[in-house]
Amino acid sequence: MNTFGEFQKDFIRQLNKENAKRLQAIALIILLVVIVQTLVYIINDDPLYKGALIIVKLIIIAAGIAAVIALQFLKKEVKSAVKHSNLIILICASLMILFAIINTFYAQGISNDISIFMLVLVAVVSASRMDYRSTLIMLTVNYLIFAVGMSFFQENATYLFSHRFNGALCTLLAYFLSRMFYRYSIKDYKDKLDIDQKNKKLLELSEKDDLTGLYNRRTIYNRLEYLIDESRKTKKSVYLGILDLDHFKDINDRYGHLYGDEVLRTISNKILTNVRTEDIVGRYGGDEFVIVFHDIDYESVNTIMERLLMEVNKLDFDKCKLSFSCGVAVWNGESSEKLFERADAFMYDVKKLGKNDVKIEQLRVVTQ
Repeated sequence: MNTFGEFQKDFIRQLNKENAKRLQAIALIILLVVIVQTLVYIINDDPLYKGALIIVKLIIIAAGIAAVIALQFLKKEVKSAVKHSNLIILICASLMILFAIINTFYAQGISNDISIFMLVLVAVVSASRMDYRSTLIMLTVNYLIFAVGMSFFQENATYLFSHRFNGALCTLLAYFLSRMFYRYSIKDYKDKLDIDQKNKKLLELSEKDDLTGLYNRRTIYNRLEYLIDESRKTKKSVYLGILDLDHFKDINDRYGHLYGDEVLRTISNKILTNVRTEDIVGRYGGDEFVIVFHDIDYESVNTIMERLLMEVNKLDFDKCKLSFSCGVAVWNGESSEKLFERADAFMYDVKKLGKNDVKIEQLRVVTQ
């Protein structure tokens, strides 16, 4: 089973993409609130709402817009942004908390509370699932700024102590929330990997032949239908070969089915090692195999099949020699069923003429 370490890069990429979505949503909400606040402050005649407070709000708006843009690049998985995704998330999350702290500083003359700082802090750590060290550094630095800076904006010693104490508790809570969410993210990712692997295994089992590991009949038909549909548009060639082992029934009857199964597995491996990686190989049933060639010419098919026949003839089992008869038909605009019928007919022609040979149809002009 694949370990988390093998997929860590993909985990971080996906995690930070989700982080970007959540942080951007929070940044947009904060932007909306700050813009409304700024407009109210501008309209209000009270001097408490003028001067530095307005400037701070405008700086927060500008920083918020920059963060939204940076996070958008990460959401869209722009290559340069993905490369530095950890840093982008850390900077954006830190700036959102930092400007919440600054906003809290300048709000001391109005409300004497730190609810904005605590609200943004919890929201940001809940949205940004970062590793423990990055989170610890971010929260520690921001709390120190909060604790030291508060003394310049809050003259009441009682408020100052309670703000620092409540800020410390909230920061500690935020750290443990962050750890919890990060662990959940890792667990969720691992669970998805396990599910994907199981689904992939189930898909393989549904597509593959149990004995040989080649594609089964249903999958061969599906792949062939797809290639035919594609060839109607691209005009690329499709060759279908049906390969039948010679005298295989005698082998089974004389030496048993276990020996026959070993023969089938050996032939399967021999076919796979001689065709191209893009060719489709399946077991049609019994001792019949199917090979689908796509975007290939007659000479190449002929070369592959002659080499395969020669390799099979060289196989030296203790109890028998092996050969096959094969018919290869080229798609000429007909249905997949008709194509199978022609390839099968060519294979039986080879059987009638003495076996151990290949008959390949020449490509004709495709008609629609």
